[in-house]
Amino acid sequence: MTTNIKQKSSIFRIIIVVILGCVSAPFVLNFALQFAADTIFPVIGPDSVYAIRKTSDQFVTSLKVGDKEEIHRLVDDATDEVQIMRDIEALVNEEAIINYDDLYICDWQFKGDMTNNFGLIYFNETSMRFNIQLIKDANKSWKVHRFILLPELEPGPFENCQ
Repeated sequence: MTTNIKQKSSIFRIIIVVILGCVSAPFVLNFALQFAADTIFPVIGPDSVYAIRKTSDQFVTSLKVGDKEEIHRLVDDATDEVQIMRDIEALVNEEAIINYDDLYICDWQFKGDMTNNFGLIYFNETSMRFNIQLIKDANKSWKVHRFILLPELEPGPFENCQ
């Protein structure tokens, strides 16, 4: 009789563990997937791509027209203020900025809340390669961390700009 009670007790425990496992598994799985999506594999959707493209265009347009307030609004707070001002002073005199028409980002590289992109800036019926790094700020807005023209590289398109 004691063995029968122990068997029923063991079966009851197994049933409870299975039920608890089935009930809690979706919550644990959801948490794990959300953690991975937010920290390890951030999802970069069309909204982020559009926002990055828009921020990049606004930044170069602000350089072109000399809108320092807009430039500062678009620059990441963590960026070295002295260095970015030197970079801006040099950029505003570049032919590619003075005659800016459009830009196209060809190579997207994402790592968490940072993106390092390469593309072509169009001006005077020609193009020049550029590199722009953006960081998501606390408000989840993309901010410019670094912008570099790459005139030493041939102006032809990158592999991804075909």
